[in-house]
Amino acid sequence: MSWPLIKKIILIVLLTVIGLIVLTAAAGWYTWRQVRVNPVESLSAPTLEPSAVALGGTVKAASTYRVPWGRKIVSAAVEPVQGLLQIGEPAIRVSHYRWGWCEWQVEFEFKTYRTGILGGGKMVVDFDQVHRKDAAVSQTIPSCQVNEISVATPDLQVAGAVEPPSLTSRERWFLYGIIALVVVIVALVIVLLKRRKRAHVIPPWTQALQDIAVLHHDLRGGKLNLETGLVRLTDIVRVYLEKRFRLHAARQTTPEFMAELSRGDGPLPERQRPFLSEFMTSADLVKFAKMPPDEQMLNSAIEKAETLVHETKPVDEPGGRK
Repeated sequence: MSWPLIKKIILIVLLTVIGLIVLTAAAGWYTWRQVRVNPVESLSAPTLEPSAVALGGTVKAASTYRVPWGRKIVSAAVEPVQGLLQIGEPAIRVSHYRWGWCEWQVEFEFKTYRTGILGGGKMVVDFDQVHRKDAAVSQTIPSCQVNEISVATPDLQVAGAVEPPSLTSRERWFLYGIIALVVVIVALVIVLLKRRKRAHVIPPWTQALQDIAVLHHDLRGGKLNLETGLVRLTDIVRVYLEKRFRLHAARQTTPEFMAELSRGDGPLPERQRPFLSEFMTSADLVKFAKMPPDEQMLNSAIEKAETLVHETKPVDEPGGRK
């Protein structure tokens, strides 16, 4: 490549770079001038659409502004509007780009809650004040006609005639799961109630005989001394008689307890009354007078206590007295 050709290429590149610099500088100057000189302009008066709506419907107020490059809308608000309730925040966005400026659109949404001609408020839009001080743009919002809801309108339907929305697959399986869980819980409750009804209640004579057998075993095994064994036997016999004959003798003394069992029409058989009186008296002497018990006497009392239980069983029980 010859030197003259190289110089031409270098010259072309330099001229191109210089041209780009000049164009960039011109564009920057033009933009700066637009921002510094050109004010913000409203391209259209605010609109309120639709101009007629039924009570409870929504309307939208919108306005468009011409804003130089480098500037933007920083806030938008509406002064109180008669009969219109603002919904959410205003929508602020750039709708078109032009050389040196942009079109910004501001939109408000309202809900109608009164009938008649509504509106008359103001839309106030403010811009950033970096390069110049512009007053906020204030514009009047037009009115709209809000009509009463007509019962003859085809949009209204009887509530019973409206079909319920269909369930999704996930919602349907969730419902099936709840139904299955309820069925399982009900079944468990029924089973528990039946088991509770079938629960075996130990009658007092059976419980007394079991307690006497355990007492006899503990005495033979040396787990209890004679004094403690006699006191326990007294409690077993007394509790049995209270439950068997439905006596409320928890706070009665031994003489009072015996008097109730031994009266003329008392429930205790006459042949058992001497033993019971002697046994309860001996137990009181051991418990309160600290008289040492006799092993033979205690064994005999255990046997007679068993006989007492057997002879006072109900007639329909095995071993009960006739």
